[in-house]
Amino acid sequence: MGNRPPHLIYLALFLVFFGRNTAGAQDSRSELAKLFETASDRENLRGQNEATFRLAGDIRIWADKKHPAEGKYLLIWTPNTKWKEQIVFKDYSRIRIGEEKQFWQVRSVDDEVPSVFILDSLLNFRDRLTLQPLDQLIRTPSEKVNGFQVQCIKSVPGVGFPHTFCFDASNDSLVTYRLSGERQNSVLNLDAMEFAQFQAWHGKIFPRTLRGFHGKDLFVEVDFEEIQIAPNLRPDYFSVPKDATVWAYCPSSQRSMVRRVNPFYPESARQRHEQGVVTVSAVIESDGSVSHVRVVQSAGAELDQAARSAVAQWTYTPSSCSNAAGREETLIDVIFSLRL
Repeated sequence: MGNRPPHLIYLALFLVFFGRNTAGAQDSRSELAKLFETASDRENLRGQNEATFRLAGDIRIWADKKHPAEGKYLLIWTPNTKWKEQIVFKDYSRIRIGEEKQFWQVRSVDDEVPSVFILDSLLNFRDRLTLQPLDQLIRTPSEKVNGFQVQCIKSVPGVGFPHTFCFDASNDSLVTYRLSGERQNSVLNLDAMEFAQFQAWHGKIFPRTLRGFHGKDLFVEVDFEEIQIAPNLRPDYFSVPKDATVWAYCPSSQRSMVRRVNPFYPESARQRHEQGVVTVSAVIESDGSVSHVRVVQSAGAELDQAARSAVAQWTYTPSSCSNAAGREETLIDVIFSLRL
């Protein structure tokens, strides 16, 4: 929760268009969009708060399906927007100390671990409630989740796979999220999220149990303790370590791409019918250039090189908080497909 989840960018050599479903036309888009806005505001612990709070919990990640990695999470948040977040596993640790538009980070590894990117996306689930202008919203039949009645809305983008969001009918909180359509074997996507054990806090309501799934398999789970007022903090609690790096913190920011170079599909790879998803990690520098491009999921040497070469040439506009120093880390999916 220390920053917005990485903007997950999907570059494909084919486009899949979904037919528009006209069912539910009796609901206006603005009416349905209001539910997304309400849920996002109600679950925003980092909004206006009158007290410094402590959010702590246990993390389990099933990168190894038989033996989950177990870790700890801690967030201290103050009314003046100073915050400190810690994630600790046996072989991994990350500390972020932040303010309104940037944070300082110390991490035990140079490049972010893909499974922690996914953890971040679960912790920052509110960002999925941000709608794009062309998203079509369709009310679907109500469902029961854990014995409670929920109202569900399908969000259909102009290009890509639909998403279904289900909200608790009693308090408008988000309880489930599902990604529809064919998976592209990406390490980025959680196919479903579940939220439970909600706690009221200073006019907000927040889930203390968060689960993320790959297909039907549980991949990441976070169980929080009750949100509490933080104890008195040491004067140096938010001091920045001397070896920390500075990064942009723009929860509502969306960078726009200025230049995108499409990857070249190597002819020899085509002849061998090689296809798949190459996932790369990268850093978007303050000036919008891309650096530190590294493959974290391979689809073969030739496709990896094609993806890496293309992404390294991308450029972005400054983010909405570009007056604050800092860079941004991201994961990018590059999809190679031979289907027409």
